[in-house]
Amino acid sequence: MTIADVCASCNNGPLSTLDAYICELYDQYFHQFHDRGSSIKFHYDWWQLSNWFLKASYNAARAAKNQHDIKTLARCTDFIRGIDKRQPDIAIWVDLTEPSYIAEKTESGIYSAKTLTPSMVRFAKVQIPDKKLQHYTLRLVAINSFYFYLAIPVRPYMVPQMSELARICEFFSLMTSLDPELTMATISTTGLAVHNIVMPHLRQNEESYRSFIESQKNA
Repeated sequence: MTIADVCASCNNGPLSTLDAYICELYDQYFHQFHDRGSSIKFHYDWWQLSNWFLKASYNAARAAKNQHDIKTLARCTDFIRGIDKRQPDIAIWVDLTEPSYIAEKTESGIYSAKTLTPSMVRFAKVQIPDKKLQHYTLRLVAINSFYFYLAIPVRPYMVPQMSELARICEFFSLMTSLDPELTMATISTTGLAVHNIVMPHLRQNEESYRSFIESQKNA
């Protein structure tokens, strides 16, 4: 995803470095799918990983015209561009999403198992069903099996709002929290399969997808 108004020196400098780092992680980790019961050791550079997540989330929020998240993430641009050398003030959790297995009927009438892999890249806003957050924005960055959830304060390094932060931590409690002081985490599957993640989105946006498919048929 490219945003046209980013200066060339940023695109060819710190932003290019972040993109190169994520490409390395893709080749090392993200290209693989993981079945139930899987557990891996994930090595990471917190500064590069968190800044790329902020960059990608900012671009996605702008593309979606999500004004609230645009305003929040715009305050993180000094981190993204390497001007502010502090660790980005965000929390990150990660989950390994499993493939789903469905029964598919063949022409001969015999059912066979079909594997649905989480082969997609997604950037989205996340909401906690029973809690309206005023001081944090939650974002998803999903790359195939790896679903990263970000908690971003509306103002970097503000005084933590403990009631909201406690609910966020509880909501993501089954997932692995990435520690900014470490460089490795053990990530395991938690039982969430791709259909658990994708189906609510598809149901909510069913008409939009149907209209798009029809428009492609008539193109």
